[in-house]
Amino acid sequence: MEHDSILSAAEPPLKRPATMYHAHWGLKHSPFAGGEALQFFAGEGQTEALARLRFVAEQRRHALLTAGRGVGKTTLLRQFAENRRYDGLQTAVMSLAGLSPREFLWQAAAQFSLGPKASDDAIQLFRRLTDHGAAIGWGAGGATALLLDDADQAG
Repeated sequence: MEHDSILSAAEPPLKRPATMYHAHWGLKHSPFAGGEALQFFAGEGQTEALARLRFVAEQRRHALLTAGRGVGKTTLLRQFAENRRYDGLQTAVMSLAGLSPREFLWQAAAQFSLGPKASDDAIQLFRRLTDHGAAIGWGAGGATALLLDDADQAG
């Protein structure tokens, strides 16, 4: 006696609607990373968060973006940085996961294209950054932003 769930070689496999969620949610692209470039889906919450980040940046203030794991903080920061760059504003995004203080300074200098050298120590890197800040007017109307991600995992 054969089991009903076993298909013979002649029977086609059952087709699952691979894009069922596309039709249900009205999506044109998959919201899952599965090999595709990450897409940013701006819902009401994301639009509000971007507006708040923009306000904080325009006021040259500091902000802390917190939320649970996997809700899109990194994607939101990347989108915010992309928007700023599109507007011609110098913006760097860095993950702090596992970075030592020297590595942090080196990465920041690299993000701002300051040409850090492997032999630079923390003081030299800090000077590069502060000299760059003075040259572009950080703190005096400068439009540069450094967005730090994964602060809870910093070395």
